[in-house]
Amino acid sequence: MTSSDFSSQKPPAAQGAHWGETFLNRFDLKVRSAARVTHPRTEEEFNVDPKAQAQRFRRVFGDVTQFALTAGLLKKGRLTLAAIRLETKDFAATGEVTGPADDILQQVAGTDGLDFKDGTFYCVGIFSPAGWPEEWKSQAQARGNALFYLVEKREGTCWTVFGPKSPLRDLFDPETGGERQVRAEKALATHPRLVLSGDQIPMDSFLEEHQLDRESAEAAIQTSGGRFQILEHKGKSYIQMSIR
Repeated sequence: MTSSDFSSQKPPAAQGAHWGETFLNRFDLKVRSAARVTHPRTEEEFNVDPKAQAQRFRRVFGDVTQFALTAGLLKKGRLTLAAIRLETKDFAATGEVTGPADDILQQVAGTDGLDFKDGTFYCVGIFSPAGWPEEWKSQAQARGNALFYLVEKREGTCWTVFGPKSPLRDLFDPETGGERQVRAEKALATHPRLVLSGDQIPMDSFLEEHQLDRESAEAAIQTSGGRFQILEHKGKSYIQMSIR
């Protein structure tokens, strides 16, 4: 399987409900285990009670899991984190998301959705079981007092989160650190450019090709029993098949 095949894999439509529930449950778990989260604009920190119970409710566009956080009794800062399992009217028939992206984002923010309030910043991840059209992916961005992420399922344990980098982005990626490390280990073991002693590949291109973070790649290298190592050359990192 080529990297392009890997990146284009999407789950069968019949699995949409399962992956949607996984998305909501993993979001709930990640928020409650975070201890604290950082506002993506002001860098203000919000403490999270590990026993906090998320609000779970349904709207016309799908199911919602939501946490409403405050910075403290004496502070007015408010941050709402929400994960949405999107449902579209025509999905069952077509297996595709239909309608303009703006329509869905306006529904989410509107009075019949999450009803965005002034004085609160919203960070919202939206999972579509049908995936996201290319032209929609640029819609995952900051808008007014909100930051949107679009999420879709890939092959195996891999998910893709479209949207700007922020301290909150990982909350909307359901893949666990352990799952990501296992995926990194498999990618190293089967990579066609890491076969012979001395073979090497730039770290950045490996991470991009397999949608991994450096932490997971380094953990996989450390558990390889010396089979792989990291080399630094002129400010760049390379993964090398060890020379024995």
